[in-house]
Amino acid sequence: MINQIKTKRNSNIELLRIIAMLMIVFSHYASHGSLYQSTDITFVFNKILIDSMFLGNLGVAIFMTITGYFMSKVKFNINRIINLWMQTLFYSIIIFIVFCIIDRNNFSIGGAINSFLPVVRSNYWFVTAYIILCCFMPFLNKLFEVINRKQFLVLISLLVIIYFFLPTFIKFDFSRYA
Repeated sequence: MINQIKTKRNSNIELLRIIAMLMIVFSHYASHGSLYQSTDITFVFNKILIDSMFLGNLGVAIFMTITGYFMSKVKFNINRIINLWMQTLFYSIIIFIVFCIIDRNNFSIGGAINSFLPVVRSNYWFVTAYIILCCFMPFLNKLFEVINRKQFLVLISLLVIIYFFLPTFIKFDFSRYA
């Protein structure tokens, strides 16, 4: 049984998490859905979809902030990482096999390698990022114990500037160097 701290649920945080998930789903639909390929941009719904694709990034940022906050209160557990890794591997292989059965042209050596190494090859970037965050959480928690509030605010401010404001205004992706 996993040792977790029993906490009272905060409905405001849960609502924000649900809104973040909806933003992510809406963004995925806008960027990958069939309406995105529509050439009729005058149709109001299509215009709303195309204009709202940025919501996914905002939703991910909100969701990961909430996740990081709650992860700071849970003891590190390697079994959680292994379990997530195995689930991702299982579904990656199953999806690859199903697509190869449906259409043999889907098979390739590169596709097979990607399916058998989904986390290492970052096929599902969110799972890879989450596993990395889980691995760093014990160290981050130690950092948060020793820095004061002012240092913490400076750290958060620097991260927001480097990963949000600078890429927005000078179109430079600092995440490649992190």
